Amino acid sequence: MIFESIKMAFFSLKSNKIRSILTMIGITVGVAAVITIVSMGSGVQELILGEFEQLGASSSTISLNFNKATDSDRINQEDISALRLQIQNLKYISRPVYAIGNYEAKHEDHLIFLMGVDSDFLKMYSPELVAGRFFTPVEYEDGLPSIIIDPIVANRFFGSAERAIGQEVETQVDHQILKGKIVGVINYPGGDLMNSMMTSGGMMTDEIPLFFYTTAKTIQHYFPNNNSAMGIMLMAKSPNFIDQVNTQAIKLIEFRHDNAGLGIYNSRNMADMLQQIEKIMNIVTIVISVIAAISLVVGGIGVMNIMLVSVTERYREIGIRKAIGATMNDILIQFLTEAIFLTTFGGFCGLVAGVLLSRMVSAILNFRVVLSLRWIAIAIIFSTLTGLIFGIAPARKAAKLSPIDALRYE
Repeated sequence: MIFESIKMAFFSLKSNKIRSILTMIGITVGVAAVITIVSMGSGVQELILGEFEQLGASSSTISLNFNKATDSDRINQEDISALRLQIQNLKYISRPVYAIGNYEAKHEDHLIFLMGVDSDFLKMYSPELVAGRFFTPVEYEDGLPSIIIDPIVANRFFGSAERAIGQEVETQVDHQILKGKIVGVINYPGGDLMNSMMTSGGMMTDEIPLFFYTTAKTIQHYFPNNNSAMGIMLMAKSPNFIDQVNTQAIKLIEFRHDNAGLGIYNSRNMADMLQQIEKIMNIVTIVISVIAAISLVVGGIGVMNIMLVSVTERYREIGIRKAIGATMNDILIQFLTEAIFLTTFGGFCGLVAGVLLSRMVSAILNFRVVLSLRWIAIAIIFSTLTGLIFGIAPARKAAKLSPIDALRYE
């Protein structure tokens, strides 16, 4: 009986090809939108989390609460030395500093973020060396004016990472000037994401600062009055020790600055940040997917409308079938099968369209999309349920028709 209903539904829809195709378009668009949005959202989430995870779950940051802190509460180099000597299970500790200035190139001034780092900073981040080299111990100790840039800057101003090595650059912070030589090009954490969004997407503008790296001593030497600290970054020997390291570090800093219990210092674990980012990304993806799924409801209304028209057009067919013995359930199943067939087939077409569209977006923006089997299954099941739900009213109307009234209908 089910096979016969499917066969009759297929021939009925085939006899009205254009109407059937137009009815399926709403479902197809809805499923394609959901698949594309979810796969892109999962891909972006994986990319962002992957970049942050380069720091590892054993990392954390300690920063000042500027609403409560005074100048005497600022973490200094002596604090770093004390922490390095006294905190157990501490692997790396870094206190980067930065200055914001300008870089003149091609007769234009460009906003730059000049970041001064130490050897532990690069060990914590483990950036990929694209060309050249990292800073040497002599450069760290003596504050020599060596510069490391990222591929975005290298490609934009020098054509490639290799051609950037050895080039002289001049940066200015207020009226103080640093003339340095580019010694390396690195992919810093987040670099792949920045490259994908800014270069492939054409988003590079002068409003977004360029990243230049030098040593912390270089910034402190050349710009003694125009630099700021970014707090300190810690990495424990394993994720199991990070809470212990944070607690000991804050207690030691409070002891050294005589401000215990005042809430001057805040600590954040990278693992906690990753969980918050993942949670936010999941919420955003779900909200956008729900909005996209509204088109499935619109498509379902279209299915119900067409099925009601189909019932009206087929009064005599329904009357003949009932006259030769078809029951109400037989008629109900026939029209429900047609509605489900429309939405399910539309759902599979939407699946194919969504996969192809995701691949196209992936190729254009140069990042990997992640196709979730769970969401694919949800989209197909939802499209099938759409046919079932919105097909009930037309099917019940057809099933309740009186055979005599149906045969009299012109």
